[in-house]
Order: sequence, then structure tokens, then C-alpha cells
Amino acid sequence: MVTAACGLPATPVSVETAVNGLHTYGLLDRPAPVNGTPALGQVILHPLVREITALALRAETLDLDSWSRALTTRLAAVVDDAADAGRFGWNTSRLLAPHALAVTRLTTDARTMGRILGRLSVSIRRAGHPEPAVCLGERALELLQSEQGNDHADVLRCRNSLANALHELGRYQAAADLHQQTLADRERTLGPDHPPAPAAVATTSPGSEPRRQPSGPVDSVGGFQEPKGHG
Repeated sequence: MVTAACGLPATPVSVETAVNGLHTYGLLDRPAPVNGTPALGQVILHPLVREITALALRAETLDLDSWSRALTTRLAAVVDDAADAGRFGWNTSRLLAPHALAVTRLTTDARTMGRILGRLSVSIRRAGHPEPAVCLGERALELLQSEQGNDHADVLRCRNSLANALHELGRYQAAADLHQQTLADRERTLGPDHPPAPAAVATTSPGSEPRRQPSGPVDSVGGFQEPKGHG
């Protein structure tokens, strides 16, 4: 597995490093004891590791496109599971985030990776970490805009989530500007009377003028919902 995944010799040191790394990120565990007796010499690999390893072992050529597609597909499923678990998936989302950012350099599927980073950003913000949520949200928005333009529902939803993270980070004016941009694009695309419209006129930072937008983090701007968890 070490050789297939990393191209490195399977020495005791490299194997131990790989095992420790997998355990650190929740990708490897030990089986539960049977009748009080621990299972010696056995480990349980996360499905993500098993699937990517199986792909690498049966590949006759170094088809990096197939590898990246398999990785992206499985990563999307794992991120969705963590997001759908609400607060119980927050720690998993936090551990997956740096790996997801790395995967964006290995795949050309900008739309899927934008959605993955967007969901991670929402989960991490809800866990109380707005700074990494902003980083993820900005990259997600960049990827989605490159693939879908500025007016797609996914892009508007991502902007809304990013504005929420900026607000929680204390960057009130940036959040206000992004919410206003999202609302303007939504009205230009769907019309000002398209339900449900946000009904708020508020000041989002000390000394600023009242603006037609929500005053704090919101789950919807112009009807574009953030993904819901159970947090």
C-alpha cells in the first residue's frame, strides 16, 4: 500500500509513518475486542483508503485521471457524510479540510471540488472556526465561478456562506459588501419579486449606512440555502 500510494520502498520506517498518519487523521482504527479479547495484528482501514488502494493495485498503467476521479468522488461522499452529521461531523470536516485543498491541485473537476470546499467551509464555520472557513470559502468560490460563472445558484450560495464566515471573523464590511453583491445578482437574475426575498435593512458595522441585507450570518440570501446539518 505504501509503495502504491507514495512510490516509496515499504521499509519498517515508511510503513510505521504511513500507519501513524492514517491513525492521526481517523483513517485507520483497531477492531473491537471479541469477548473481551483484543484482536492482535489487525487494523481497519477507512473505505476511502481501501478504495484508492484497490484502484492503484489493479491499475496496469499510471492513469492519474482515473485516480483523481476516484479520489474526488470518494472525498465528496465522505465530506457529505460529515456535513450531514452536523456537530458530530465537525471534527472530521476539520481533519479533511487540508487534504481537500491539496486535492484541488490534483484534479480538473473544479465544480465538484468547489462544492466539497464549500460544504467543509460551512461545517468548520459552524464548529466555531471562521478563519479557516473563510480560506475554504474563498477557494470554493474561485473554483465555482471558474466553472459556472457569477450567476449560478451554487455560486450565489457559496458567496452567502463566505459572507457569513467573514461576519463571524469580524470583517463586517466585507461581509456586508458580499451579501449586497449576492442580493444584487440574485435580483438581476431572478427579479426582485422572486420569493423568498430577504427582508432586512440593517447596519452591519459601526458607523455604516443601513443597507438592504441581513445584519448577521444568515442561512439564505434570496432563497439560496446553505446546506443544513444537525448542528
